[in-house]
Formats: sequence, C-alpha cells, structure tokens
Amino acid sequence: MTCFCDIPYELSHEHRKRYGNHAIVMNEKWKISKKLNPVMYIQPESYITDVFAGFVNKAIGFSSIIEDERNDINVAKSLGYVTRQLTRLQYFIKQFENKEEITIEYAGKIRRFEKRRFYDEREWRYVPSPDDFFFLPLDIQDYDDLKKLNEANERLIQYPLTFEYEDINYVIVQNESELIEFIEKFGEEKFEIRLSK
Repeated sequence: MTCFCDIPYELSHEHRKRYGNHAIVMNEKWKISKKLNPVMYIQPESYITDVFAGFVNKAIGFSSIIEDERNDINVAKSLGYVTRQLTRLQYFIKQFENKEEITIEYAGKIRRFEKRRFYDEREWRYVPSPDDFFFLPLDIQDYDDLKKLNEANERLIQYPLTFEYEDINYVIVQNESELIEFIEKFGEEKFEIRLSK
C-alpha cells in the first residue's frame, strides 16, 4: 500500500508540519492511470461501521464452510472470493479521527497515537490488486520480524508503483539551498519547483 494526500498546496500547512516540507505532487492523469482511490473515512459510531462489521463477522465464519470438503466447490469458491474482496475493501477504509490520545503496548514496546482528525489528510491509496495476487496485511508484531518483513517485500516487488517526469506537477523543497541543489541536479525545465512556506 502506498498512501498519498490530496490537499491543495494552500491548505497543506498543517500536513507539512506533521510530515515534513518535501513533496512530489503528481498530476491527475497519473493518479487515475495507477488506479488510486480515496479512502473511505468512517466513525466507529456510524451505521456504515455497523454494516461493515456485520460483513466482516459473517465472512469470518466462511472459512469453516470453505474448508469443509463436503460442501459444494462452487459455493466454497464464491465464499472465498467474497472474503478476498472484503479484505481488499478494508485496505481503503480508515477511521475518521482519534478522539483522544491512545497508547498501545505490545511486545515490550509502547506506541502513542495522538488525538487527530485523519479526514483532514484527504488520503488516497494505491494497493496492488491483480487477480493473481492476494496479500494479507502483516500483523503489527510482524513489522519487528525482519524475516517476515523481507518475505512480504519480496512478494510485493513485482508490483511497483512507477512514474515518469511528465507525471509530476511540481516538487516542494524546504529552502533556497535545496531549491538550488535540486535545479542543479534535475534542471528546472522538467517540472515546477516550489519552496515550502
């Protein structure tokens, strides 16, 4: 999964404060050609969250039906397909906000998630989804397991997200010296370069 934000430059000050003052701004044609899609933000208390949770809970029960050899193969295949598609759909769902700071401890590590509204990021995502590829996300503890992480990355390497110079609208750099260095390295005729303000 690769994440992008779709925030107009003039509204991106808070986002850049959080993530840094460098950006590559891609054009709309590229975004559509690579099948990016905005995420669906949901509130835990909403009706759509209840509907989605119902689908997920029902799909969890499908595994026993799929694995039971006495069941019709076409039914098992259909349920398997629904389960895979539901998992793929989850890649494009994100919570609307953290209403308060959250602290999670696992494997001896503490992670803090600040109170914030994710909706303000206007996030879009790229997730490879060819028919021959199905990838379950790693559990959070697997990110600390280099072997599992490397195996996952090896599977993903055949699905790169590529771009050409002409796919770039402009590049944002932090200061004058970076601007000069960037122009010396890439030239200024390929795309516009803006200073972060």
